[in-house]
Amino acid sequence: MKATVFYVTLTKGQRDELTIKGWGGTLGRAYLAAKDGNYKVPGARSLLTAAAELEATTNEEVYRKLQNLDEAWTAQADVKCLTGFPRSMDVGDIIVWADGRHERVASFGFDTVTDLLLVS
Repeated sequence: MKATVFYVTLTKGQRDELTIKGWGGTLGRAYLAAKDGNYKVPGARSLLTAAAELEATTNEEVYRKLQNLDEAWTAQADVKCLTGFPRSMDVGDIIVWADGRHERVASFGFDTVTDLLLVS
């Protein structure tokens, strides 16, 4: 089944702002909220960026393919890169399945996301 992965990510300008204003500023709070799956915090949802599309059957398969373990995931023929910053999947990243399910990488395993609608 088709899976689209969304990263929680910052632009260079946002990283610079975070360096200046710290985690207690609006952007810092939004970033931490997005990583925690709390998209009601202003700005949190806007930090989700489409990163990859691939065919997979489980969330574990998606995670493994996007970890740069055996080879860079951008070199895999069955993975389409959608980002200019292809990093390994991390806590807070979202898998959107073709059937509409959303799953978030948690500290351990995956959480089902029900309060977010991203188009795959």
